[in-house]
Amino acid sequence: MSVHVLPLLEAALTDGGAFVAKLGVFWQMLGLLERTMLGAVVAPLAIVGLALLIPFAQARSRSLIWIWLAGGLVYIFVVVTYETVDYYMLLMLPLAALLCGVAVDAARAALGRFAPRFANLAFGALVLALGAGTAAQGIAAVAPYYAYNKQAYRDAVALDATLDPNALVVIGHYGPDVLYYMNRFGWEEDPTLWRPFDQKSAMRKGARYFVSIEDRRMRRNTALCDWLQQFPLLRRSGASWPVYVTDLSKRVARPKACPRITRAGSTLPPP
Repeated sequence: MSVHVLPLLEAALTDGGAFVAKLGVFWQMLGLLERTMLGAVVAPLAIVGLALLIPFAQARSRSLIWIWLAGGLVYIFVVVTYETVDYYMLLMLPLAALLCGVAVDAARAALGRFAPRFANLAFGALVLALGAGTAAQGIAAVAPYYAYNKQAYRDAVALDATLDPNALVVIGHYGPDVLYYMNRFGWEEDPTLWRPFDQKSAMRKGARYFVSIEDRRMRRNTALCDWLQQFPLLRRSGASWPVYVTDLSKRVARPKACPRITRAGSTLPPP
């Protein structure tokens, strides 16, 4: 908070350009919330529920919902515009569930007024359709992360046998499988967003290797790629992925420039 979040907030509140930039990231994070946390079914339903809450819906405490919404948006603006990951916005999910309840309850009441004979049947069909749509979207979103990749398994097991068993690692790839196969703890990061600053922070916490799984995408991040060239590559790792030994005591004297992107890509696709 003191090193990153509050200085960034102070800059946004005292400089117009910084405020506009932070506002732009804030809008992007709301889009991320809609895409990866709520989805195409829940997000519009929650917005409808919020709209209905103003003139129609009955609630024991409307102020609780509005305070929750305001607090969540302020939190996203202050914190998540720096730590730009979706799971930091988990506090918005229960609120979205409540607002979806408002919308569904309003639909039930409307069906009771306009089609009383078929209200229960229609309401049950609506709930089933919304549930099925939400479930299908969620399954489709996570399926790529759980698809078995034989080559990734072989590479990860080879690294398990090669790397220091006590070292933390950073892998340039999102997905739950590789660290599990490697039997290691560490960080899963998008190689196009990971910065030298972030890698240094991870190294201070014990990270001793950077596994460039999506090496082609990592090389597009020239700041990170150039910075990593000061560290040696692990020879005979047994894996097809480049592994940088991010140990300050093993830095090379004259690092080369970041290699150009070649046709050889990663064995794992980007998420």
